[in-house]
Amino acid sequence: MSTRNTGPFLRNEFIPDKRIARIAVEQLAACRLLPETPGPIAIEKFCDRKWGFPEDYKAMDRDVMGCASFTHNGFERIEINVQLFEDSSRTGTRRVRSTLAHEIGHGILHEGLFVEKLLFERNQGLLFGDVERTAPVAIACRNSDIFGKPKRTDWWEIQANKFMAALLLPTPLFLQIAEAPLADYDESVATPKDRVTRYYGTIDRLSEVFNVSREMAGIAVDNYLAKCRAKATEEALVW
Repeated sequence: MSTRNTGPFLRNEFIPDKRIARIAVEQLAACRLLPETPGPIAIEKFCDRKWGFPEDYKAMDRDVMGCASFTHNGFERIEINVQLFEDSSRTGTRRVRSTLAHEIGHGILHEGLFVEKLLFERNQGLLFGDVERTAPVAIACRNSDIFGKPKRTDWWEIQANKFMAALLLPTPLFLQIAEAPLADYDESVATPKDRVTRYYGTIDRLSEVFNVSREMAGIAVDNYLAKCRAKATEEALVW
């Protein structure tokens, strides 16, 4: 990954997709939140079990979905826009779940980078006689960061989104639903019936079982199919 855009950090850090997925499953298991069978992840319990504090709901600008705050001692807290919480519709509930999982992604994946930056700034301040910063620094995530298409250079938001999906659709549970119906599925030769029952049917079932948006479920299915195609191509080249 290019080092040109470090964002809010001193450097950027590439994390392979497989590692993000593995970290998400390990974190869920450590917090006793990984079910044995597919079902909605109790994401609202994660912060309390992981860090010993629940997420907060506060008034924010309409476009801001949430934020994660850090100090030089580490991860500080997660805040979610209370407007999301007040929307009790299915869409509203799923947006809260997605936003919370996204902010958790920043807390898990980027804590070290924030601490590194804040310690550097503190040491620079002490070196040059400036006042030491004590207030936490927050990364605010907007609607476009979580539910839109982040700029290609915003790698920290892309990583948080990948972690969000891996946390709400853990790979072992995802495969229990998606692996069988999508086995050998090929969009280029699929019949209309296959597209409805196998492709869209799998997306609908994932959305309902895990209580996530159809968009998130669709992206997860497309990524899975892409990995299957890549694996098949690699095996064909070997033979």
